[in-house]
Amino acid sequence: MMICSFNRVDEFNVFFDLISNSCETIELKFNPEGVNANVLNKSRVCFYNLKINEYFFIDYNVKENLSLLIDCNEFHAILNQLKKYNTIVLNKEESILEVIGLKEDNRIRFTLHLIDDNYSSPVPPAMDHTANCEIPLSDLKNATEILEKVCKTDRFKVICSETLGFEISSPVDAMTGYNQTIHANITGDGEIVVNNGYISELNKLNKLNKNIEFKLGNNLPLGWSINSAVDDITINGLIAPILEDE
Repeated sequence: MMICSFNRVDEFNVFFDLISNSCETIELKFNPEGVNANVLNKSRVCFYNLKINEYFFIDYNVKENLSLLIDCNEFHAILNQLKKYNTIVLNKEESILEVIGLKEDNRIRFTLHLIDDNYSSPVPPAMDHTANCEIPLSDLKNATEILEKVCKTDRFKVICSETLGFEISSPVDAMTGYNQTIHANITGDGEIVVNNGYISELNKLNKLNKNIEFKLGNNLPLGWSINSAVDDITINGLIAPILEDE
């Protein structure tokens, strides 16, 4: 038995906005302290993690550990239909996840069949990042659009330096050269090249917070993390680097 409800629908849905196009199945793990989920995208380039604390919910009745394996796209489609509802209720009954939207005198109900399968959620590797900084998502959005539309490149190069700042640039083979330095509080030094498309997807997280934290290490996956304003939702992930000889 599990039942919980929440009213910050946009913030709950932002994780599924991020992953729905690249992930088919997700295991939502409920426990008395909250909800967790680990996801690996289809190309196995990006890892995503969701953590929601119990105090995010209006009502949270989960007495024991419970895993729900669901179709990510179907769940996201349901959440999109409930954006204008004031409260969402999740209720598990046997092999069904009931999703209810409440709005004044209006009530809508969906039933999502749970997947019965032997599934093991992905586990992220341990990372020894050497640098971290926090930048505005608005600057990130601007940089990804410049790289795509002006430089015509699918590569996003980052240099993190305590001396120079957070530097975004186009690769040397781009049609148009581009370099931008963002002044930020930085610890350590690091450099990485990743696919611009995966970075661009992170702009969807602006409903959660205005800033995003990056963690870098030479030739290590790029780490990122974002929290809700009251720290009851955390979304983080890893993006595999593009090596120079690729």
